[in-house]
Amino acid sequence: MNLTIDHEQLLNSLTIGIIVFNNEFKIEYANQTCINWLGLTSDLETSNLITDPFWTIVDKHGDLLATEEFPAVVVARTQKPLCNYEIGVLNHTTNVYSWFLCNAYIEKSRKTQLDNYVLTFTNISDQKEIIPFKDIVAKANDAVIISQAVDTKGAGPEIVYVNEAFTKLTGYSSTEVIGKTPSILSGEKTSPITTKKIMDHLTQFLPVREEVINYKKDGKPYWVDLNIVPLKNSKGIVTHYASIERDITEIKDKTLNLEKLAKTDTLTEALNRRGLNSDGCKAIESAYESGRSFILAMMDIDHFKTINDTFGHDVGDVVLKHLTDLLKENLRARDIVARIGGEEFVIILEGDPPPILIKKVEFLRQIIEDSAFSVSSDIEFKLTCSFGIAQSDFTTRTINELLKQADIALYKSKSNGRNQVTVYSPS
Repeated sequence: MNLTIDHEQLLNSLTIGIIVFNNEFKIEYANQTCINWLGLTSDLETSNLITDPFWTIVDKHGDLLATEEFPAVVVARTQKPLCNYEIGVLNHTTNVYSWFLCNAYIEKSRKTQLDNYVLTFTNISDQKEIIPFKDIVAKANDAVIISQAVDTKGAGPEIVYVNEAFTKLTGYSSTEVIGKTPSILSGEKTSPITTKKIMDHLTQFLPVREEVINYKKDGKPYWVDLNIVPLKNSKGIVTHYASIERDITEIKDKTLNLEKLAKTDTLTEALNRRGLNSDGCKAIESAYESGRSFILAMMDIDHFKTINDTFGHDVGDVVLKHLTDLLKENLRARDIVARIGGEEFVIILEGDPPPILIKKVEFLRQIIEDSAFSVSSDIEFKLTCSFGIAQSDFTTRTINELLKQADIALYKSKSNGRNQVTVYSPS
């Protein structure tokens, strides 16, 4: 019985990949299975396979193979067949590694009598999982990111896997982030200090856990409890990082709101003394570290006791609220305003030379003097305030020392007739 066999169709239907290299290690032939597995591409005009793709091949431990250790090159060098040579090949179309048992041997070309190298591949990716317990990870409630341990882009390790929880949390699909670095999740409020701490740990292949502000695809910020652990291969070498991200936005918002309440004066919504000690210390320390000038001004409402005694404390409270609003309207968002006593306020300004900042305080004094504080249809006040200023001299480090200096200057303003600004001088 004579059989007509379509050899091309037979080779393409095999579940084994076949690829043939010529003596220059250019691809002469690859069956369809191999094309799909290795992500080979064709020339759009000729439909011929591109014969010099950029190969990224690793050994069974995940270490990159040098070109001289590629299967065809090994056979050419040793002139011996290669059996069950385990390799991982990066498919540059999907950015995913596939794992194979590779066999290779030499075959003479009938036309040229030159050596060809025939390689066959058996796909063992299901048995050789890079990411342990991938099925469990894929369905986990926490977002999981797997990235390479090697920083290939200078901006952090490259992402090779994300699970379903990650896409649900961030709005990014896996194809949008694989091949990118985790910096894609960073934004305006992401702390550079925290980011540096994380990178310092990763460069030493150490685990790290931090709370971080990340950003979703639509630009919305969210808080995560970020736990990063190194993953090692069978040689004990760190090849990947696993980042487990738990969304703590709701918990963090509640915590931050409670902290804000604890630091805020309930009447004026300015900082209270506790808030001044917290935020003021941070602002002063930051100014010292960066070499920026700042001033701390203590402010007192002139004759405020008369208002309370004449009209009652309810009217006095309204005046305090209006005054705080006036200060905030004429200051920058980053400037600090705190109410530390009945009619005592502290203002911290930074970033400009002291003479400019002192002029800003004088401007505030004038604004207050020129403003009318209306409490009701028949009650309106004109206020004045006295100020004492302590300047940054890069020797006085604590907020308490600065407050003492500003208080001394404020006392001089009051003693000299009130409604004026006095700068502290040690003499």
